[in-house]
Amino acid sequence: MLNRLNKLSRYPAYKEILDCLRSGKRTAAFGVCKYEKFFVAGGLDGFPVYVAPDFVSAQEALRCLNDLTGGGFVYIPYNEDTLLFRQGTGRLRLEINSALDKILSGARGAVLAADALAARYPDRNAFERGRRTLKKGDTVSVSFLARFLSENGFRRVSAVEKAGEFSIKGDIADIFTPDYDSPVRLDFFDDEIESIKLVDKETFRSGEELDGVSLYPLFSVPRGEEQKSVAKSLVDSSAKQKLSADARARQGALLDEMLPSLENGTADNGWLMPFFPCSDLSEFLPQNAVMVWDEPKMLSDKLNRTYDEFFMRIANLLAVGEILPEHTAQLVPREKVFDNFLSFSQLALMSIAGSDTFFNPTAAVSLKSTPLFNYKFNIRQLGEDIKRWKLNGYKVGVFCDDLARGQRLAEALGEADCQVTVSSKEPDELGENTVIAARLARGFVSHSNKIALVGGDDVFSKPVGQNARKLAKKRDKVFLSLEKGDYAVHEVHGIGLCDGVHTLTGSFGTKDFIKLLFRDGEAVYVPVENTDMLSKYGGGESAPRLSRLGGAEFEKVKAKVKSNLKEMAIDLLKLYAARRNSRGFAYKTDEYLDEEFAAAFPFTETDDQLKCIEEIDADLKSTRIMDRLLVGDVGFGKTEVAMRAAFKVVSNGFQAAFLAPTTILAEQHYNTLKQRMEHFDVKVACLNRFRTAAEQKKIIKELSEGKIDIAVGTHRLLSKDVRFKNLGLLVLDEEQRFGVEDKEKLKVIKTGVDVLTMSATPIPRTLHMALTGMRDISTIATPPKERVAVESYVTAQSDALIRDIILREFNRQGQVFLVYNRVETIDLFAARLKNLVPEVKIAVAHGQMNEVALENNIYKFSRGLFDVLVCSTIIENGIDMPNANTLVVCDADRLGLSQLYQLRGRVGRGSRLAFAYFLYRDGKILSETAYKRLCGIAEYSELGSGFKIAMKDLEIRGAGNVLGREQHGHMQKVGYDMYVKLLNEAVGEIEGRPVQKTLNTTVEADADAYVPDDYIDKDNRMTLYQRLAELTGKEEADRLADELREIYGEPPQEVKNLLEIALIKRLASKAGFERVRVDKKGAELDFADKKYLDNPALFAEMERRKNTCRLDASKKLSVQIGFDGKNASANLHSLENFLLALS
Repeated sequence: MLNRLNKLSRYPAYKEILDCLRSGKRTAAFGVCKYEKFFVAGGLDGFPVYVAPDFVSAQEALRCLNDLTGGGFVYIPYNEDTLLFRQGTGRLRLEINSALDKILSGARGAVLAADALAARYPDRNAFERGRRTLKKGDTVSVSFLARFLSENGFRRVSAVEKAGEFSIKGDIADIFTPDYDSPVRLDFFDDEIESIKLVDKETFRSGEELDGVSLYPLFSVPRGEEQKSVAKSLVDSSAKQKLSADARARQGALLDEMLPSLENGTADNGWLMPFFPCSDLSEFLPQNAVMVWDEPKMLSDKLNRTYDEFFMRIANLLAVGEILPEHTAQLVPREKVFDNFLSFSQLALMSIAGSDTFFNPTAAVSLKSTPLFNYKFNIRQLGEDIKRWKLNGYKVGVFCDDLARGQRLAEALGEADCQVTVSSKEPDELGENTVIAARLARGFVSHSNKIALVGGDDVFSKPVGQNARKLAKKRDKVFLSLEKGDYAVHEVHGIGLCDGVHTLTGSFGTKDFIKLLFRDGEAVYVPVENTDMLSKYGGGESAPRLSRLGGAEFEKVKAKVKSNLKEMAIDLLKLYAARRNSRGFAYKTDEYLDEEFAAAFPFTETDDQLKCIEEIDADLKSTRIMDRLLVGDVGFGKTEVAMRAAFKVVSNGFQAAFLAPTTILAEQHYNTLKQRMEHFDVKVACLNRFRTAAEQKKIIKELSEGKIDIAVGTHRLLSKDVRFKNLGLLVLDEEQRFGVEDKEKLKVIKTGVDVLTMSATPIPRTLHMALTGMRDISTIATPPKERVAVESYVTAQSDALIRDIILREFNRQGQVFLVYNRVETIDLFAARLKNLVPEVKIAVAHGQMNEVALENNIYKFSRGLFDVLVCSTIIENGIDMPNANTLVVCDADRLGLSQLYQLRGRVGRGSRLAFAYFLYRDGKILSETAYKRLCGIAEYSELGSGFKIAMKDLEIRGAGNVLGREQHGHMQKVGYDMYVKLLNEAVGEIEGRPVQKTLNTTVEADADAYVPDDYIDKDNRMTLYQRLAELTGKEEADRLADELREIYGEPPQEVKNLLEIALIKRLASKAGFERVRVDKKGAELDFADKKYLDNPALFAEMERRKNTCRLDASKKLSVQIGFDGKNASANLHSLENFLLALS
């Protein structure tokens, strides 16, 4: 951030621009280079509105302007698909309205791409009426707040998970606005706001206190009766149009689908904008706005393309009934798009002089500037340039993010014979010091002003401190709530079907139970405090066979699985012991070289990446031969982690090999490695069938001579004629996809070599823990922060829609994945698609194709020779194609949530906005499950339970990959959680560790213990039950009580009793009691074994209570405690205190 050096009046040429603008002249500045544009825009008076030609340049402008000014510039996205009716409020709509609110609240400036000028925005007057800022101490009733939020597009839910939702429980309101990454909690005392705090995403506990929270409408047009009335009138008007029978039927179906969605507020109503009053962007800008036009000719050309594409889409969609004639008004008329902004100050920034139809300057300023050389790997060149600039009388500033980095740079420049001084803060003007500890992203040389500014990103690859970015802490265990209809595993009885929560009343009061159905219709009611005996079945996608009640059958199955696990564990432990005893090379660390290589990584490492890099580095520095599994989804950064290891090995004089199962993946790795290593004198070669015989011969020769440092290839690398001079590291990608013969060859090549195996399917953390000591595993579970979000749509399938989607991506020079998962008719579908969209080139890829033909098609698609890849779900597996930014999934309702999630992850890897369309057949009646699944993927949030379920599904599939097919079969018999438990037991028995089995204590309490519906609804109750079952002691119970109080309000007595009973169960189990009965008169605690008498604290507490407490061995060894006749709650508390004394 620059406070003083960015004052334009300090520089003669820039002062001329300011003077022209202040005198009301439309000003054009010629000869401006790229990063000088941001410097000028950031130093303007008033409210700069920076208009860039496209999304990518707008994003860069936003980053640089906020770096320069310390923040305050907002980005206004272009919502380009309001012609499609969609379920769920779009992420872009939320971002747009958030930006509009910030502009009205006094933002520093705005950035947008040209097409956002043409968009329609919510009516300014209606938007203003829906704005409100709440602060601590304000008086507002909770009922008014609920009504206000609903009217402004927020959806009321029981538990807030994503932006646009709110919940109210007693005196607590949780509101998730688009302005924050987590919800905001308002705590009321009567009608007064006592506090406003951010809520932790994971724990839902209150965190950082806020001064206030801004609320504003989230809709495109007003909700309510007026909206419904307009929508219903459209049904009548559509009937009068001259459309084909098919188009009229489609229009009718669309309106039929829309009406109920508008009723319950689940639809994005942007489709209705032409039928309501709207505003253009100029109406939201302050009077002191300065329009900054970045290359007016490019802006004009971009807008013309936007309008041409829009009207082409209008014609196509209108003909088939997807839209109405009024939708031509979704954009501002072409001839008026610039007129709306003529009342503001105008500045055009142009690299070369030129004329344009919309911008006619009344003043011109000629500038002369040049961009900088890339100094990232050439500090000597920077030193030479600094000396030359100073010799010519230029003032020079080299900017570093902090003083330490500035001092290191000064030392490096000194070694290059360029002496500089370092300033610990931003000076008043340039020239006093050369290296300045302040943030400027990118620089330039202004010959007109005789200044040279060098930004931190011109010298270093990323801002300092970004590696230390903290991720939100996660719970070690995410319990996936059992719902009615889910399969569950009971520790004793086996696999059953969950029939939901039932509240029953009996001789021991009213309590909650989970009902499980078993074979032959038999049922078990499990007390909710015993949910630690239950786990959600996760053994595969097919439905399991229900167990017979009683447990004998399931015990046999468990014994068989455990026996097999012992055999597997013995083999793994032998391998691990052999590896531990083998000796390899201990690689040395060159800290300077490692830092240089890390600094050259153009992105910010995630915490998971850094942890994996450390774990692998420790392996390589030890003498033990590495055999590590690196797990993480495609695009999560596994290759960068592997490249760090390869670089270390190569810098120690050894060779590295990257082995991939397919030619495409090998080429992908080769291109990445070549680009990453080019500045470090590391030679990379690729050996696969795309290389000619002569090329292969040369590569093989140079490998044997040690002239190639890193070899990338397919199984061709395993051929007998391939010899390495000094192989140190083997990186295997997706080892499970290699054939049996290749795996045998791998066993030979692995001998004495460090091995890193990469897998794109995540595995469960619990399996990771169970395999600790048998297999070294590193996991990357978090995606990079830089990934561009994917806009998701769920809608009915039609030829016109598919044509529209494909042509839109084609027109922006992108590519489309079209998933059609019916292999038997995929070629017919592709042929029909060629007739539907003759403008594009189409290829087909599916798993039943000839392997060479499959690879050729995917390879050609990756090289841009095809525009559309019609494929099966094969694209789940490892393909990374940043130019493919649109995904279409036909019959999406037939796929599982985890499949949809992974498919969607295949787009959005480039720097452009990506789109995913999940289509279902028009007129098809969707099951409730399919509908929920599609809505879930449309409104995806990593905070949401849907994300966790999808990840769990993926992890279980990943567990199958790690363990092999036979073990996956065993997992299916007992469910995933039971499988891991048995694995832990098997390993413990082999290693001679006694397996700590927890007593499963039963508690019978004569007290009402359940969760009333008006306290926590049934959808969220299961998570509480699991937390109760997992309590470890008093502190955790108190924390849980505090959480309940904070999130849901003061717990009623029935919930307090439930907490007490759950804690008593845990404490009694630790003390050795297998059964506890408590009523109004007293308590009886039965010992599981007399060994538990060996507890001095027991006798000390019995002595203290000698008048009411005694041992009884008449029937079963037990402790008898008498109470003084108080209520059940008091007796529970007294029993808790007794058990606490024993621990």
